[in-house]
Amino acid sequence: MTKRAQFLALLGACALLSSSMGEELSSKYTSFNRYISCNSQKMVQPSSVFEMQRIVRNAYSNRQHVKGIGHLHSASDIICTDGVVVNTDCLRDIKISRNRETVTAQAGVRVVDLLKHLNANGLGIVNMPNFGEVTVAGALGTGAHGSSLKHVTAMSDMVVSMRVVTGTGELKTITGSLLDAFRVHIGAVGLVYDVTFKVIPAYKVHVQNYPVPESQLLDGTLEAMAEEYDLFQAWWFPGTSTVVASNGTYVPVTQKGEDRWNFISSMDPKDVTGLVNSFEQVQATRNLTELRLMEADGERSFWTTTATKLPIYANPSGGLSNPAVGFPHDMMTQTCNPCFWDPTVNKVPFDIRDISMGFPMEHLKDVVRDIQEILKRYPAYFPFNGIWFRFSPPTNGWMSLSYGRKTVHIEFITPSRIDNINDPRLGLEATQLIGQTLINKYDARPHWGKNGQYYFSHEVRAAAHPKLKDFARLVRRYDPRGVFSNDFTNRIFNDIPSKLNPAIKHCALEDSCLCSSDNDCANGQVCAKEDGFRFCTFPN
Repeated sequence: MTKRAQFLALLGACALLSSSMGEELSSKYTSFNRYISCNSQKMVQPSSVFEMQRIVRNAYSNRQHVKGIGHLHSASDIICTDGVVVNTDCLRDIKISRNRETVTAQAGVRVVDLLKHLNANGLGIVNMPNFGEVTVAGALGTGAHGSSLKHVTAMSDMVVSMRVVTGTGELKTITGSLLDAFRVHIGAVGLVYDVTFKVIPAYKVHVQNYPVPESQLLDGTLEAMAEEYDLFQAWWFPGTSTVVASNGTYVPVTQKGEDRWNFISSMDPKDVTGLVNSFEQVQATRNLTELRLMEADGERSFWTTTATKLPIYANPSGGLSNPAVGFPHDMMTQTCNPCFWDPTVNKVPFDIRDISMGFPMEHLKDVVRDIQEILKRYPAYFPFNGIWFRFSPPTNGWMSLSYGRKTVHIEFITPSRIDNINDPRLGLEATQLIGQTLINKYDARPHWGKNGQYYFSHEVRAAAHPKLKDFARLVRRYDPRGVFSNDFTNRIFNDIPSKLNPAIKHCALEDSCLCSSDNDCANGQVCAKEDGFRFCTFPN
């Protein structure tokens, strides 16, 4: 099929989808983990920039709101609007420049599809987000990133130019110094139509995972390794006093190896149900010993074979490869089908809560010591992925987590309970204290697409982002009537209190708020206050 035929086929499919598939174009939608629910007036699916401009101009004239969405892989209400939702699924064109130095991708292109297209043409990008199902526009919007100190980590830092439909419906090409303001756009300055990225020759990556004592978090070893390798990340398992380090080196495509990373893997519905049931049973019995064993099994799964998980790196036959060699779209980013959070697979709720922040690398040792002290007082375990550390060099992107500083990204997931109001998850005290410690003591910047609603307040963001006022002025310049504003941006820019979903009870349990009374916690818990921190715990 010629490129023209492919393009016409795509347009036909999009036209059919827009006219007949009411379910996909429902005005109601949720985040990937079903925690955030959005109610818009309608959803539309443009297939050209002219349609995008018409949508925005109508909204501007009628004082409506507009929000662009991709694959909804954000756990915050950054994705919501009370107006018109612009679904970018029909904007998937990819064009490599004649000099093969750049590639232009439309807003709805999935990152993994871009990577595969580049690889098929002997090209690549220097780094990438760890989840490849996000769209190009979405990856920029939240600052999605990989891990390295030798190379830029966020796709937003690889942008050469981008075209954006502003709040008045004008198509603007963003280049030069203005790009720094637009790189991490948080959906506030316009609808991204397409983005041009710098590309490099194709490569493979050689990766090896291995356990080291957690003391290497405190003696400078991990920071030194992060400076040395093309790819470096680490997972800390406090329950076993172990860190699993992951060193990666870029190698020529001629090097043998077709391995792939199984950090996020497709899951059978039966396996998901079994995982949910096991986790619920351990939590219900408050069995810390069993949770520690689960964490120990999780730690081993990151560097060797275990009975409960797929090999962390698998060869084409499915066996463990460690060290492993493969193409970046197989080794540095992940896709899954089905994913364990997919409601068509996961009939029993297994909703993950993702805490993810970036803090200055100089504070790593102190952060680790504080977490150790918190865990001594309030035991908690991290059986799924431990505490994940990634690294980024300083960037000029105004709203980037690593703006102006070397950054350590810390992340951990804590699945929500089926009935968390009456039976909250173990370790809630620890996770709430860790989050507040990162913000209050270490100038952490919460990830734009993760964390609970509390972390998207003006109080938190004004302290974390030195360019926030400048960015707010830029937003008013390009969106004078607030077409792209929503509850999310209103909280961040204007100190307007959150409009909590009426369905959210006991708001502190999911970090929608910091507790101010016992009613914000689970039944039977109290809101404890000490050293300026507030957290939910059981009496005595």
